[in-house]
Amino acid sequence: MTFVLIHGAGDVGWYWHLNEAALRDRGHDTIAPDLPCDHETASRLPARLLVLLAGMIPVPGESPGDWWTNTGYRQAAEEQARLDGGKTGNEDPLISYYNGAPRSLAEEALRRGGRGESSAVWNIAMAAGCMAGRADQVHPLPGRPLLPARLHASSGPRAPGRGPR
Repeated sequence: MTFVLIHGAGDVGWYWHLNEAALRDRGHDTIAPDLPCDHETASRLPARLLVLLAGMIPVPGESPGDWWTNTGYRQAAEEQARLDGGKTGNEDPLISYYNGAPRSLAEEALRRGGRGESSAVWNIAMAAGCMAGRADQVHPLPGRPLLPARLHASSGPRAPGRGPR
């Protein structure tokens, strides 16, 4: 089985290297591209399931920029900062983003750096056909059939946006 591991906005494929090693140890193939890329990998592979790990999923008609406001993200982050002593939202990425990660891994991630989040789609509303109106099915690419989807959320000190595990 082949797993295509897609990083979050501003990240790089390297962030999946530990997961790739674990999957390869179990006999699977992996692909973790840096996005955006010019390769047509996803459009050529038959897919059976889409798994979103702490995925940001705007509803049809909602832009990624609006998602942050509509979900109450700022208020939730402020509340979590009160609960965790200021780790959430801290300006030091070793505290706010990589907390709990081994120091050497966090420092390597900082050396490799992110690619910077593109603002090109920040205010563009999600296409009405992207989500099927159900959290368990999505259209991954234009012209492709619905795929079963599973959303895995996290909470607590390893909430979304907390870096490599």
